[in-house]
Amino acid sequence: MNRQEATEIAKEYLVSYVETLTEHSAKGNRKAYVCPLCGSGKGRNKTGAFTITKDGLSWKCFACEKLILFF
Repeated sequence: MNRQEATEIAKEYLVSYVETLTEHSAKGNRKAYVCPLCGSGKGRNKTGAFTITKDGLSWKCFACEKLILFF
């Protein structure tokens, strides 16, 4: 298995893995989560700032600006 094939397989499981780490919260038309690093999303409005990037290879929190690279 090469790196590209491994990346595609890992992307399939990324959302389920993130959902084991943290809670989902509603935010418009995209999935957002409570940030496991800063806790954004537990406030009054319950809108998380932690999202999976469009390429599916990293996560980003728009509140604490932490970027976690998956590959």
